[in-house]
Amino acid sequence: MRWLILDLGGVMVRIRHRWDEIGATMGIELPESPLATCEVLRRFQGAETGEETYLRELAAHYGIPSDRATEFHQRILIGEYPGIAEFIQRVRKSGFGVGCFSNTNAPHWRQMSDPALYPTVANLDIRVASHEIGANKPEPAAYESVERATKASGKQIVFVDDSLPNVEAARERGWQAYHIRPQQAVSDLNSVWDWVTR
Repeated sequence: MRWLILDLGGVMVRIRHRWDEIGATMGIELPESPLATCEVLRRFQGAETGEETYLRELAAHYGIPSDRATEFHQRILIGEYPGIAEFIQRVRKSGFGVGCFSNTNAPHWRQMSDPALYPTVANLDIRVASHEIGANKPEPAAYESVERATKASGKQIVFVDDSLPNVEAARERGWQAYHIRPQQAVSDLNSVWDWVTR
């Protein structure tokens, strides 16, 4: 079986990519700070720290009141991209299995596992999450987990991510890997699929 494996944030799920952007939604002013360079978040997503420790460290690092740390974290998520369900249907009609492979964490995973809130994500064929496997992309162990879950490797796996280092690591394993832009995620996904199935 061939598989399409998708990142979540910026590919299937709309997210806020900067802590200052998130703070603005809460009336908190912060200097520009991308999620991608946040070591506190990276450790949490890789299961190096627990949820209580993470929230305490997050609040301290950004000067957020401790009682608002959970809200601050959860505001990363916005919702599924419009059109993602139709895209997944298109892929399944091609005979591919569809899964996700995400650097994520327990609170977000709980939310994205709720079919009432994230119906497309919750109903994927396989779901591989960094906090459950104890490894973040682009670590090799993370990609090995996907290969075990799919029982596939190399060009049997088509992978899409909005992070170029993650895509490059997949290509090193022989996967068909593509980089897309969060601002045009579903449009880019359809273009990738046109290329894959041409």
